[in-house]
Amino acid sequence: MATTSAKPVTPFSVLETVPPPTSITKVHTRGEYVQESLRPKDCASEAANFVVSHSNANRAAARRTLDVFFNSTLADCCMYDEESMAKAKAAVRIITSPANLISHPHIWHRDGNCFPVNIGHINSRYSMTMVGPPTDVLFEDIPVDDAVSRWYDRRAVAILEAQRTRPLSTGQIYRFTIGRSDSPVHSTPVFTTDRIFVSVVYYQDS
Repeated sequence: MATTSAKPVTPFSVLETVPPPTSITKVHTRGEYVQESLRPKDCASEAANFVVSHSNANRAAARRTLDVFFNSTLADCCMYDEESMAKAKAAVRIITSPANLISHPHIWHRDGNCFPVNIGHINSRYSMTMVGPPTDVLFEDIPVDDAVSRWYDRRAVAILEAQRTRPLSTGQIYRFTIGRSDSPVHSTPVFTTDRIFVSVVYYQDS
């Protein structure tokens, strides 16, 4: 994304904006929504339709939550620059998981970058869980950096499992860089409850 002025981009941050909670109490089916070329103005509507089709979400409530999520993340990514916001495209991913699924172990990793990057810009992923636990994100330190490069090694996995995770809450919006050597090491959490995870990457075509 092009911006009007440069600013330091930290590998990880939590946005101050917290979307209103939804009244979702049940996820009915597992589903995955992936759309890599949405107009930002269409994101909340498309996402709400998917969430409603897989849960007992109230459409209006889900739409309010998702409107705040997409509007605040787009503004943060583009530094509130209207021209950049107008040119942006959105790659959206949503995963719905009911509680009756078998929980899988952590798969610690850094996200690679598969989107166009404008010169001078660092791509970031914005995420939130509408229901259930947030992503487990590790604090950065030397043991983490060393261990994640040996993800196939059981001893390295044990080191990663012993590290502290960042204190995140359901409904918070968190941002982390992608495609960089210092991008946060993270994993889908180990969970047995219902979960709805939403993420977006904004970009511009070259």
